[in-house]
Amino acid sequence: MKSDELKVVVTEADYKKGKKQFQMIGIGIVVIGLLIASYTLVGILGSTKTLAKVISIEKSYSTSGSGTDRRQWVSYTPTLSFVDDIGETHQAPSNNSDSAYNYPIGEEVNIYYDSDDFSSVRINRFLSLWKLPLIFWAVGGFLVWLTTKMNTSVENTRIGKGYVPSQTLFAEQNEVSQINEKFNSGKKVADEITGLAENSEPAKNKVELPKGLAIDFQEDYMHITSRWFDFRIIGVFLGAIMFNGLSIFQGFWPVLMSDKEWETKLFPLIFIIIGFVATYITLAKWLNKTHIYTSKKAIEIKQRPLPWLGNMRLDTENIKQLFTKLNTKKDSKGNSLRPLHERT
Repeated sequence: MKSDELKVVVTEADYKKGKKQFQMIGIGIVVIGLLIASYTLVGILGSTKTLAKVISIEKSYSTSGSGTDRRQWVSYTPTLSFVDDIGETHQAPSNNSDSAYNYPIGEEVNIYYDSDDFSSVRINRFLSLWKLPLIFWAVGGFLVWLTTKMNTSVENTRIGKGYVPSQTLFAEQNEVSQINEKFNSGKKVADEITGLAENSEPAKNKVELPKGLAIDFQEDYMHITSRWFDFRIIGVFLGAIMFNGLSIFQGFWPVLMSDKEWETKLFPLIFIIIGFVATYITLAKWLNKTHIYTSKKAIEIKQRPLPWLGNMRLDTENIKQLFTKLNTKKDSKGNSLRPLHERT
């Protein structure tokens, strides 16, 4: 078989792995935006607001593109004169340059200055202050949103003809082997269930339950409990500590209750909400369990003790179909892990 006739088969596991990596990159970009926003916010909260006068403008030029698409950009860095809270006059440049800073000489603008360092000031302009974190949030949020729209179906991730490494020669054969393995595994489970039915032995004595799952058989119903705890919640817990720490030690709550401008209150509010949500999710993962009650009349699902979405009750007469989904996990070498009933 010639290499240009080979087909590259992207397995569902590979696709999901790539999807997860994109999600992590997007979340990382959003977190970087939050850190930049927190740095800007802390700088504003530690500064004093006043009115300043533009006394000079310094231009800087940058270019992008090449050939006929070459463009030149101009940024402006104004130097401002202002009076501090004890009546002394200072002159300082803006801490950053911006194309929107082309102010006429003598124009008055609102600024933030640090009483311990008069070497530079922040111009109180929303986009100039928050443009960088907003860009990070937009890019990171788009990546996270994009991954939610990605189809993880193997049939929709096949690539056509192309030059591929020799190790992909048996990709399709391996996929067929995996399908046969799943079929044989399902057949074995069916045989075991048939044997249990013939011997009239309780299934609960033969089936090894997944970790965190428990089943309690009563006379007229069955009670299934699933524990929520997962070690991955440690990341959310650390995030809760970080955001709640910023809210407390940087005095975000007093800022929220003050009479400052809405843009100054907006980011403390975001940090407080994220801290609260992360704390609630952490507590729910530690404490909550999913309780499923099944009987001949109804199926009821409850999430407790902390309130959560997903509570419901369904009468059996309204249920048309029940189905299960098989998730095959792989080890570090890419080999499929056999179900519990197949392990030796």
